[in-house]
Amino acid sequence: IVILMESAAGLALARSLLDNQGMQVTQMSDAEVYERISDGFILVNASGLIIQTNPAAERILQKPGAELVGKPYQNFLPNLALDEQADQPAREVVLGENASSRYFDVSVSVIHDARSRLMGWSLAMVDVTRTRQAEQAAKASEERYRTLFEQASDAILLGNMEGIVVDANRMAGDLFGFSREELLGKPLADLHRIAGNGDGQVAGPYCVEARRKDGTVLYIEISSSLLSRDGQPATMEIIRDATDQVLVGKAEEEARAINAGLRKIALEQNHGLDVPQVLMEVLDRLREILPYDSANIFMVREFMAVS
Repeated sequence: IVILMESAAGLALARSLLDNQGMQVTQMSDAEVYERISDGFILVNASGLIIQTNPAAERILQKPGAELVGKPYQNFLPNLALDEQADQPAREVVLGENASSRYFDVSVSVIHDARSRLMGWSLAMVDVTRTRQAEQAAKASEERYRTLFEQASDAILLGNMEGIVVDANRMAGDLFGFSREELLGKPLADLHRIAGNGDGQVAGPYCVEARRKDGTVLYIEISSSLLSRDGQPATMEIIRDATDQVLVGKAEEEARAINAGLRKIALEQNHGLDVPQVLMEVLDRLREILPYDSANIFMVREFMAVS
């Protein structure tokens, strides 16, 4: 029987299998690669017994070849099932537990004789521990980020470089009156006035006017920064509701302006001033800025003050 094999490992494994069955193999080459390669190779016969391993497989299984050969492969790879299906995808096998776990992608090749009878399997084991650990670390980092993101007391919006919302936390939805799904894909400019030139370079904090879903105007304080998200540049806005502070500031500024006007009137006119009418105008202007139930007016010598 003549068998043509492509890989050095496959050649050596097939040689061992056929030799084990008392057959002759020709056209085999480069078995030295099979002995020195870092991937583990195991040859299993049709009865599920290991009949050959290379040094790398012995290191992976942490057993010498003498303790592996002749034993059922499932003694060492209990989660791996072998069948006669050809072209099977690589399967992941985990050896060890918890912090000492090692991960391997196992490719299985089915070996038949010239009459298509099952002879056994060759197993190629590739160590992917570092890759899996990196994936697990990235997943854990993402979970920590998502927890902090959702539990933050401030509203947070992530936008791409086109100014479109790509992520939002719960507080952002509460602040603007939208669900998270409604916020995704919405232009930031539809939510608040954009400071600077919109390229994410404004760090802040800065205060801008914004608008809720129901049309209510509010004032927000934004701290903006650039970051990388999924390998792409993005802006992160940390937002606080500054409406009360802004309205109080405007009311104080208006009160100062009104007081200055009253002082000017009092100085320029010694008599003939319709005080009640002037006071009503003052209070009406204040009510437009900051709703109130009551107000106090103090007379200090010849000056008036409103609080």
